[in-house]
Amino acid sequence: MKKILTSVTLLVVVLTFLGCQKAEPYPVTVQTWKSYKDVATYMESNWSFDKSTQRQYIQKLRKYKQLNGGDLSDYTVSELSMTPEEAYNSGSGFCGDSAVLIKDALNKINPSYNAKIIFIWNGYGKPHHWVTGFYVEDKLYVMDYGTGSHWSEMMGTHGPYNSLDEYGEFLKTVNANNFKFGSVEWRD
Repeated sequence: MKKILTSVTLLVVVLTFLGCQKAEPYPVTVQTWKSYKDVATYMESNWSFDKSTQRQYIQKLRKYKQLNGGDLSDYTVSELSMTPEEAYNSGSGFCGDSAVLIKDALNKINPSYNAKIIFIWNGYGKPHHWVTGFYVEDKLYVMDYGTGSHWSEMMGTHGPYNSLDEYGEFLKTVNANNFKFGSVEWRD
């Protein structure tokens, strides 16, 4: 009986581990995606916010600030975030990791999307937020799959907008815990 139980347990562990693996590596997967909708579908089903990754990022950002005399005027989130491949393999991270992954995937699928990172200033102060903006037929769309459940109203693909300011108008309507729209800017 003990031998059967051990075998079943081992089988469950192996199947669980194999089930957690990505079907294909990121470069292969992104080649199969045909539009921004494929990226959105992937992120909805396979990405989650991770508070511990956010804490690690904050520590890296503090060190970065010290090394740069506190100047963040030219800072972009991709400097300290996971690479797109690392983010894809992880399946979780903070908003910056999500934004970097989405930007990379969109620009690989269709360079005319001209995907770039957007920084959202939280009027209450930290935490602020990172998302990805891109264009379809000269209209701005914004992908945000890097929020936790406390900011779930922001999650999704938003647009079309005529400008970043119009996206800011949407953010003013968001009623999320510890969030008040401050401002929004391109940060790429």
